[in-house]
Amino acid sequence: MSAGFGVQGQITGFESDFIGNRRVRADLIEVFKIFKGHTCVDPALFFKVSTTKTRGQSFKLHKGNCRLDVRKYFFSQRVIDTWNSFPNNAVTASSVENFKGHVDHHLEQQGVVKSH
Repeated sequence: MSAGFGVQGQITGFESDFIGNRRVRADLIEVFKIFKGHTCVDPALFFKVSTTKTRGQSFKLHKGNCRLDVRKYFFSQRVIDTWNSFPNNAVTASSVENFKGHVDHHLEQQGVVKSH
């Protein structure tokens, strides 16, 4: 470590974007695991599946209003917009590995993650 630089001083803009992209990807994978029963978490504790018939996928999540700014950044709120933008074949994937491929492809198309 260079003298005079703390941990915060070492994180560049690129690394910050990379960390944010990894968080989005990990959050989406966790939502998939919750809905497919790969975790011991009841989806109803975090999410409300939309009951209206809409175009797109069958697991659209309802995003409620947040009275407090802090709630906007909760896991259960920050993933909804990205999750709802996924096509049906992604959210109904047969395995976690298959879903990861869909996530990577979709995020590249959206410009969230740059291809290597």
